[in-house]
Amino acid sequence: MRHYKDLAIAEEESKLEQAIGEHRNLLVEAPTGSGKSLYIPWFLSRHCEGRVVVLQPRRIAAISLAQYSAKLHEESCGKTVGYQVRQDSCKSAETKILFQTYGNFLQELLHGKMEADWVVFDEYHERKADMDLLFSYLLKGGPRIAVMSAKLNRTEMENTLGVKCLELGHPLYPVQILHQNPTTGNTLEAEVIKALRTLKLNDVWKTTLVFLPGKGEIMRCHTAAEEALGNQAAEYLDLFGGQERNIQDRIFEETERPRVIFTTNIAETSITVPNVSGVVDSGIERVSEYDDSEKVNVLRTSAISMQNAIQRSGRSGRTQNGCAIRLWSEETEKRMPQGIIPEVTQIEPSELLLQKASLEKKVGNLALPTDIPENRKQAALKLLEGFGMLEAGAITELGEKAIRTPVTDIPLALILATAKEASDLPDLTLAAMAWIHSGTEFVQKSKQPLNLITLASDTLKGSGAPREVSYTLRQLQDYRKSVFGNEATSKNDDQQQLIRTLLHSYPDRVATPSASQNGGVYKLDNGNVIRLQVTEPPYAIISLSMLRTGGGSKSELRVNLYVPVPKEMLVNDSEPARYELLWRSGQERFIGKEIQGSSEREILPQEASPAVLSKLKELTVEAWKEKLAKENWDGKFLTENVQTLLIKMRLAAKLYPEFGLPEFNEEDMELIFDEFTDGVFLLRDINEDRYRNIVEEYFGKSMLNWLSKTFPDHYTLPNGKKARYSYQEVDVPEPGTPGSNLMTQSAEGVLIEVSARIEDFMQVDRASGKASPITGEHRIADGKLPVRYDILAPNFRSMQKTWDLTGFWKNTYPELRKELRGRYPKHPWPEAVL
Repeated sequence: MRHYKDLAIAEEESKLEQAIGEHRNLLVEAPTGSGKSLYIPWFLSRHCEGRVVVLQPRRIAAISLAQYSAKLHEESCGKTVGYQVRQDSCKSAETKILFQTYGNFLQELLHGKMEADWVVFDEYHERKADMDLLFSYLLKGGPRIAVMSAKLNRTEMENTLGVKCLELGHPLYPVQILHQNPTTGNTLEAEVIKALRTLKLNDVWKTTLVFLPGKGEIMRCHTAAEEALGNQAAEYLDLFGGQERNIQDRIFEETERPRVIFTTNIAETSITVPNVSGVVDSGIERVSEYDDSEKVNVLRTSAISMQNAIQRSGRSGRTQNGCAIRLWSEETEKRMPQGIIPEVTQIEPSELLLQKASLEKKVGNLALPTDIPENRKQAALKLLEGFGMLEAGAITELGEKAIRTPVTDIPLALILATAKEASDLPDLTLAAMAWIHSGTEFVQKSKQPLNLITLASDTLKGSGAPREVSYTLRQLQDYRKSVFGNEATSKNDDQQQLIRTLLHSYPDRVATPSASQNGGVYKLDNGNVIRLQVTEPPYAIISLSMLRTGGGSKSELRVNLYVPVPKEMLVNDSEPARYELLWRSGQERFIGKEIQGSSEREILPQEASPAVLSKLKELTVEAWKEKLAKENWDGKFLTENVQTLLIKMRLAAKLYPEFGLPEFNEEDMELIFDEFTDGVFLLRDINEDRYRNIVEEYFGKSMLNWLSKTFPDHYTLPNGKKARYSYQEVDVPEPGTPGSNLMTQSAEGVLIEVSARIEDFMQVDRASGKASPITGEHRIADGKLPVRYDILAPNFRSMQKTWDLTGFWKNTYPELRKELRGRYPKHPWPEAVL
């Protein structure tokens, strides 16, 4: 029979004694297989009067460690050593070492219960949100803290705890690391079979852990292994969350027969699987991340970190020499992230912020080790304040009431906390809440979307609901009894009451039919399109579980759990309809949305009735103003040619006031824009031709010929070529300031230039070499506007600008000639131009 002193870490007990003697807290880094999760709680229990609470990230770890620790005490679980997790407890008044999940301990703390001299944070490298919150809270005082893992961010933890990290223990046996470069075109199953064959051929064939991302991969690899290696080669088992307890218990049975256990990262830490000699690591895991823009959990398969890889490999060196085969190259390993991303940066934080606010009421402000992203934090605070659970960041009486309910989902807690009598919480509603709260894993594994009303009804009839759901239902019924006593509730539950309750609690999850799609396609308020693949799609749905799967063009937002909503519960005919415009980026157009009571529907303008179309058209001007301001699409219609036309028209109004022309001031431009966008839904109609036509109509079509003559586009040069006029609006400087001389020559804040090469301005006869240059100043608009000459070199680069060509030929040209004639010998450079 093994004892605590047989564990690898036991030989360094003196270091532990010195550490707890000198410091309040303890920080330990010890490799996988060193026995820290068993030995350190036992050691601490011998050095304190009260209880040692050992926190674990998963219930299977808490239970299995407690049972193994009890064996080392040579007694049954529940005496000196016990455990407490959601749905299960095995402890007594004499329990000195209690293994708990982080979540279960946090709930006890929020209910004002805590009995511990030491709290041990095991596997803290995982950085779950409840770990960080508990860590921040216990740093304020109370029980002593021990933090331990195989790999920690030591500098950060040493600074926070104010102690040096103890490096203790060592694996009893070495672990050989092999990298299996993936073969192009191979499936994951093929790579796993290849690795298993390698282990078998090298006689590393006792118990092998195969780490895979999820249940689907586990099933496929399990089947492939049985077919490729045969049932005589090994016993094949599966390990993942949500399994029945008796199935999981088989994993921990001692056996001499070779076993292959296909598992998720549930077996990565803390649990002790007997006789493990080999590990096959796929290098990937399934993680759920919250998408802020879509307000939905996105299930992604992503690469693990090196911390994960080290933990996984270490499972094989606990009782014998081990071998771990990593299904990636050494080059890939160099690029892998070192640490695990803290969960607080990946989740929707409403629940965490409410829990934090409750604890802050006791100890003041809590600073989490890692900040919640600010945009996500503000959105969650707004939600909680909207529900009345927070006020100016502080928890309210309703918030405290909500946090003491048996559920953590904020809208569900609101239902319980605001119930006035037992009839507000009939069994059908409670069964539906149990499914929402605890049925996620079951729901997401379903290949078909599940109707919540059907699930809840079947659960009340005794049809096999998952254990988690049944347990939560009992908790909810007990809560109702604790609040309202034995007050009568409706046994013949009203489905409409359930729908009304959920409509009130999940207003942002109501999805209405999409106008531009076939049946079964719905739209949420945030614009997301979701698909409900059922035979008879209801009028509308409350989408309670959604998951984005796939990537790129194959990405799809799928409904897992829904409540059908009849039209009459959303549409109130006595309430007038109102309308909005929605932008469809893929179609580059606006479509309409009709809102009547709680009902919403999309409307294509071409399919709308004349009355509705008229109302939608009234919205287009403001919609385009907002859209163009965001997208900077002015260039689609305010082209360079149109802007030049507007400059000419403004000049005409200023220089010829007797004609009574529009000034094209801010008010005029707003009227033009209103006419341009009025009744327009398509982006393709926001174009130069339409805008120019409206501008010309506003100016007066009859005046356009005069405008083109007075403010010409081209200037005819002596050689017959045409030079283009440019019209530029410029700021007018104060007199006497730099640039003010320029503006005395220009007029009305407009600078007009004509550009041409120097040889075009002087017209040199090839035979005689004699020049016939343009001289003096040049004006347009009946002499009212001066024009500046922009003289270009033969390479068309500007070399001189002047208002007076006579002065240029006399004073500047001789020097330019010296500089340029050698550079451009083929071009004419007469010595005298005048």
